[in-house]
Amino acid sequence: MPARYETTRRGAKVGGQTIYLEVGKDDDGTTRSVFVDFGKTGTDARAWSQVFFMAVSIGLQHGVPIKKYVKLMRGTKFPPHGIVTVNGKVDTKVKFASSPLDYIAKHLEESCE
Repeated sequence: MPARYETTRRGAKVGGQTIYLEVGKDDDGTTRSVFVDFGKTGTDARAWSQVFFMAVSIGLQHGVPIKKYVKLMRGTKFPPHGIVTVNGKVDTKVKFASSPLDYIAKHLEESCE
């Protein structure tokens, strides 16, 4: 990992649940880190998601392609699910998600090709 790399942060709502997604890329555009936080979530769910995405980031830093993680997460189904909004408007790229992981996978697939 380089000492410095570019990150983008995005906030969205899936079924009313706020999700903050931060994606880090190195100089050649390769995704090297993914971190997620939720607006309103119990500490257990928040801790599990943070540990999961730390493990994803470690895998990315050791050469696991982002597409492998996208395939794993895409299509997962659990609440919250529903319309995806950004700043109160339906997201133009990811309109519906069947779970927070499905949204994250669709966003990564769209932004990390």
